Amino acid sequence: MTISLILLAGGLSIRMKGETPKTFLEVKKKPLIQYSLDIFNSLSCFKEKVVVCKEKYTHYFSKEILIANPGKRRQDSLKNGLLALRSDVDLIMIHDGARPLLKKNDLLKLIEFGKDKPGSALAMPVKNSLKKVSSNNKIRESISRENLWEVYTPQLIQKDLLLKGFAFAEKHNLTVTDDLSLIEVLGYTPLLVPSSYPNIKLTDPSDLFLLEALL
Repeated sequence: MTISLILLAGGLSIRMKGETPKTFLEVKKKPLIQYSLDIFNSLSCFKEKVVVCKEKYTHYFSKEILIANPGKRRQDSLKNGLLALRSDVDLIMIHDGARPLLKKNDLLKLIEFGKDKPGSALAMPVKNSLKKVSSNNKIRESISRENLWEVYTPQLIQKDLLLKGFAFAEKHNLTVTDDLSLIEVLGYTPLLVPSSYPNIKLTDPSDLFLLEALL
């Protein structure tokens, strides 16, 4: 079993309302992306690592890190990262650079339980009440939380299935926001691996204060 990592850091960070992409904002004197990269660097199982980011931010990374250009959509950025790999591998691990709370034990658990599956991801059961609303925010219905999970990254996907998923999405003009969806459309059923800790993503400025406190 061989694994390569694709770390996505090419988003525009529109909701952060700043010039610096959120993955490169400094939190406790370290770029946000470095927190998760340090966890990946602590393991020897990754054959190659690719960071998808704009050229102006490549100086943050060592020469051993491969670089790919961001695409218009998430799946375009992921495909660019995939094409930047120089070696063939069995599995691709994908992680958001804006998720700095990844724990090493959770990462090891994902690899252990997901290595023989078509795809897998860290996730947690939904804890809050869910409501479906109308366009003016009036409640239309309550949604049961039973069997509902929120999905994080990292996500681990067999490389050959990921390539087939890209081909299917391009043929049918599909846009997905979740990497596992690229193999779900092929009929495969990925595995969700319980995370021991909420692996929240920096999305808007209010998240930054929470992440800083947790880090």
